[in-house]
Amino acid sequence: MKDRSFVIVAVCFFLSGFAALIYETAWTREFSFVFGTSELAVATVLAAYMAGLAGGAAVGGRIAERTERALSLYGFLELGVGVAALLVPVALAGATQLLVVLFGGQSEFAETNPLAISSFYLITTFLIVMVPTGFMGATLPLLSRHAVKRDSEVGSKIGALYSINTVGAVAGTLTAAFVLLPRLGIRETVYVAVAVNGLVFLVAMVLVRVARLESKAAEPDAIPSTPPITAAPRRIHFIQPLMLVSGALSFTYEVLWVRLLSQMVGGSVYGFATMLASFLLGIALGSGIASRLATTRDRSLRFFVAAQVGIAVLTAIAFRAIDKIPTLAKYFDVKMSLSFDVAVAGLILLPSAVCIGATFPLAVRIVAKGSDDAGPASARVYSWNTVGAIIGSIGAAFVLLPELGFRSTIVLGICTNLTLAGLALFFGSEKRKAIAIPVVVAIVLVLLLPGEPWQMLLSSPLHRDTKQGKIDFFSVGRGATVLVTADSPTRWRLSTNGLPESMIASDAEPPGQIRIAVLLGQLGPMLRPQAKSMMVVGLGGGVTVEDIPRNIERIDVIELEEEVVAANRWLSERRAVDPLSDPRIHVHVNDARSALFLTDQKFDVIAAQASHPWTGGAAHLYTGEFFKLISDHLTDEGVFVQWIGRAFVDVPLVKTLVSTLHQHFKYVHLYKEILFVSSNSPLPDQLDLEALLAQDPEFSERTGIYRAEDLASYLLMDAETSREFARDGQLTSDDRNLLQMRSPLLRRAPQKQAKRSQRAISEAYHQYDPLPRIIADKKVDPVDLIQRVRAYPQVDRARNLAKNLEDPIQKERLRLLKPGNTGGRLGLEAFLTQHPNDSLIRAALLRHYLKRIGVGPTDTLPRLVGGYTDREQTVTEATLLHRRADWSGLQAIDDQLAEITPIHPLYIEAAILRIDWRIAAGDSVRGKEAVKISSDAFLATNFQHLLILRARSAVNANEMDTAIASLARINQKRGGQSTNAATLGQVRDILRDLDVTGPLDEWRNRLLATTFRERKK
Repeated sequence: MKDRSFVIVAVCFFLSGFAALIYETAWTREFSFVFGTSELAVATVLAAYMAGLAGGAAVGGRIAERTERALSLYGFLELGVGVAALLVPVALAGATQLLVVLFGGQSEFAETNPLAISSFYLITTFLIVMVPTGFMGATLPLLSRHAVKRDSEVGSKIGALYSINTVGAVAGTLTAAFVLLPRLGIRETVYVAVAVNGLVFLVAMVLVRVARLESKAAEPDAIPSTPPITAAPRRIHFIQPLMLVSGALSFTYEVLWVRLLSQMVGGSVYGFATMLASFLLGIALGSGIASRLATTRDRSLRFFVAAQVGIAVLTAIAFRAIDKIPTLAKYFDVKMSLSFDVAVAGLILLPSAVCIGATFPLAVRIVAKGSDDAGPASARVYSWNTVGAIIGSIGAAFVLLPELGFRSTIVLGICTNLTLAGLALFFGSEKRKAIAIPVVVAIVLVLLLPGEPWQMLLSSPLHRDTKQGKIDFFSVGRGATVLVTADSPTRWRLSTNGLPESMIASDAEPPGQIRIAVLLGQLGPMLRPQAKSMMVVGLGGGVTVEDIPRNIERIDVIELEEEVVAANRWLSERRAVDPLSDPRIHVHVNDARSALFLTDQKFDVIAAQASHPWTGGAAHLYTGEFFKLISDHLTDEGVFVQWIGRAFVDVPLVKTLVSTLHQHFKYVHLYKEILFVSSNSPLPDQLDLEALLAQDPEFSERTGIYRAEDLASYLLMDAETSREFARDGQLTSDDRNLLQMRSPLLRRAPQKQAKRSQRAISEAYHQYDPLPRIIADKKVDPVDLIQRVRAYPQVDRARNLAKNLEDPIQKERLRLLKPGNTGGRLGLEAFLTQHPNDSLIRAALLRHYLKRIGVGPTDTLPRLVGGYTDREQTVTEATLLHRRADWSGLQAIDDQLAEITPIHPLYIEAAILRIDWRIAAGDSVRGKEAVKISSDAFLATNFQHLLILRARSAVNANEMDTAIASLARINQKRGGQSTNAATLGQVRDILRDLDVTGPLDEWRNRLLATTFRERKK
């Protein structure tokens, strides 16, 4: 019966560990909703949780010394954990109200949690979790007191209990992440854990009842006598501070490995659970193995030394191996999947964790004086080890990794583990000469360690490519590893934890490549020309705040990771526009929700660019609670603009976001790729360009938006169609965050499934497209709008719009203006006789005439209906001069050509004429002017030939980086269409003639190679 009783107790302790990790997972999330996801807030919750465990173990150890009812107390502790867990949300709500009373209502944002707020977080978190975690911590000493009856069982029974409890923690971690949270949400997941605690309580009470009955029936001499407690050697107590340091090292390694593996596995709920489960499984295996080895004090001491050496050796091997994984994965074409994550996490985390897990039962056996001291001894070791874990987790995130980086932290850890082995030998063994062994091992391991694991740092959870350019900036921050890599001499990518945040360009790059990031910052002020204040969530690469319209007087940027700000400072002198030099911008390092929670500020515009909705720092910025918080901090006509990557969602998730936004905003529009624009005041379909230009005269030149059709072409859904689209969408919330759970599964989906998902999104946009209504209301020129849609490029959408045109005149206009139309010149002339003022048709017909003109002095053009306008006459005259290579004549009328703005249908022709005579001039001054004209024209029209002209102009200006950057843009696939062979031939010829050296030469050669491959296709 005793063996059967221990098995049942072990099962109960498995369930205790199962519930404990569910609570930790749930509480970490719940506290982050109030205190934020900054590294300090997360560390505070973890420290309070573990401090409760340590305190509970210490108290439990003292109780275990004096009680004979250990199992009964264990059962009541489990019941207490469940009851206290039910009260945590109530206590957290009270703490939230107190936080607002004490620190709320600030007129400006608080900077990075000042001391008073940080102290409040620590105190309230500890007070809230102290009772349940204290009860959890006391369970091991009490069960040890109950289970261990003989001195020889100290190591085996305690090791077995610790191992089984940790296996339960593994199960709890995986079940919570993969089953409970996705299906039930946080609150109901906690209820499952509470039910488990209740079950354990009932089983424990049954065992107590059975034990009492058996005790009464047993003969007096059947009760084994307890051997007397023997004093342990005094020096053996030094194992307790050694376990403190060992605990600190264990959590330092965990933080380091999780940070590194996140570069490949990712920061999703599933990725983190996989890594944590691998680490815990290693600890469980190690403690299980050690329970068989910890039979005597001397034997346990030897194996404790071996475990410390094993941790050092296996950590060194793992660090050496981790940088090989990306290369091997790419070589064998390993697909991104859960099985790959498990294999990687197991390979790196599990071996050394086995040795880490072995230290606990070995240390308890060394410290314990006898069977009666099993509970108190396990409590002492557990408390010391847990305090060390607190120090390690906080120290690694706040000090070691930011100050030392990965390699130096590993070196420090390895040397410390071997020092612990040496100290254990010194204080616990007579064979002190053996101390030389750890010293030699330390020297060998340090010498064999590689440098920083650059291949892993260049990895990404989104792809297998580690060739992302040269690393120009590298920093390990408190919450993220930040890299800036050079894609080319004129372009950089900023990433955090392997996830791309932004592309940053120098002024050599053609404009418009990162239009969506720029539009995120511009769209709100465009729609509200009267707006004065703006808040931006996330600095990223700074592109969103590079060119905020001038009507905005102040911009507050909230960035979670300080090293992202440092990376932007490093880029300041290299990029085309330095946002940090804008006096309107004020950067605050903080969590956005936490910052908003404590301020009464209201903004005219709030823009959020949280990049990856499955990560801890961004997931809570896509929920109903966050949208409500945003709504409360907007002025009456305020606008909220939020971006999400289209690749991270499918149709149901887009519906979820739109439906949830509609819960808190009356009007929700969707714009290109994908920008959600929300407000409680009506949103216009078109821009009030006059109001914008009155406050910012250079607005159109900087943004490339010159007419209503330019922005209307980006509109995917308006308030009416978005509400209809999302009528059956599920809501997402803090409790059940649908994006956080589903988005990481989408990014790992097979390619065919991903393509089907993206195609379904496009079909949904077509079904709910507001542009047919806008066209029917005659708010825009339908043909001009369809041409804009096709140019940006949205070819399928343009085709659908053309198909749905009802006005026969507009249909005929569109047919005549379509490239390669069958009507040709005669059709245009016939249409123009009926509609002589149609500027698009007039321009198209004039192009026909200009193609036929020769170079003779008597060449004339046919007469246009209504005669030539001044602009048409200027382009005609300039074209004649161009055909005759009369560059001085062209120069003479350049001012007239410059008056032809992007609104005019002949703008491209005028711009090309202005560029060509400057190229012919051949000097650097004219070359620089031509680069500027071609850049402006490309931003306004997206016409690819302008990039060829920009490259030729740059060669004349001796700006070779600008020339190559222009040609590189052509080599990129645009809208799924390949560049034609003639254009690629021009690219090749210009590249071959460039006189460049060093990095520019390497870049030129790479482009030549890709150009030849493109031509072969």
